[in-house]
Amino acid sequence: MMMNPNVATLLSLIAAVQFGTASASLRQRYSSETHAAAVQSSPSSVEDEDEPPLYEPPSEPESLIAMQFTSDPYEHRDRMEMIKSGELGLAAIRFSPISFAAGANGDDGQYTDVHGEFCVFDSTLNKKDPANYPTINDVMGESEHCGEHRYTIPLREVVQAVREFDISGTKNSNMKHLPVSGLLFHEGYSGAGLISNALTTFDSTLVISE
Repeated sequence: MMMNPNVATLLSLIAAVQFGTASASLRQRYSSETHAAAVQSSPSSVEDEDEPPLYEPPSEPESLIAMQFTSDPYEHRDRMEMIKSGELGLAAIRFSPISFAAGANGDDGQYTDVHGEFCVFDSTLNKKDPANYPTINDVMGESEHCGEHRYTIPLREVVQAVREFDISGTKNSNMKHLPVSGLLFHEGYSGAGLISNALTTFDSTLVISE
């Protein structure tokens, strides 16, 4: 079938126009989508997201030994003042074989190598319940402070501070004075502990166990 050249030219022009229109439409659509994607990913348009955290160097790990103990609630208190007010009690005495020798360690014979261990404990437990707290070790066993935060202080310094405190006549509501009408001493493993714990239930007695 033969086609008129004029008709063929006309059809070619129509096809070219349609193709050009479609190409322009596609180019416009692609340009719009690209612009929208660029605006969406722009950092300046993100307002709700939080800023990244600043870098902080890792802290030093806590000592494994320190992690096994609680913090000392009396760390910032004056220990000598706590002794004079009766808050700290004598828990033990530390000394060496030559601590009581006159002139030992270059001292003047005043026992400078003797130390006392002090901590906070409820000394009334023995009086309240002598059956469950018959000894000082049982009493201090209930004290977390005695188990973890004992203070070792030269006993000579403590004695001197307490003497000066008594001489000064300072009135302290925490201090209790009990008139002494008699003293009882006993030896261990003789049944005297039973008698001592029986006496401690009286308000008029003060028993210092062991």
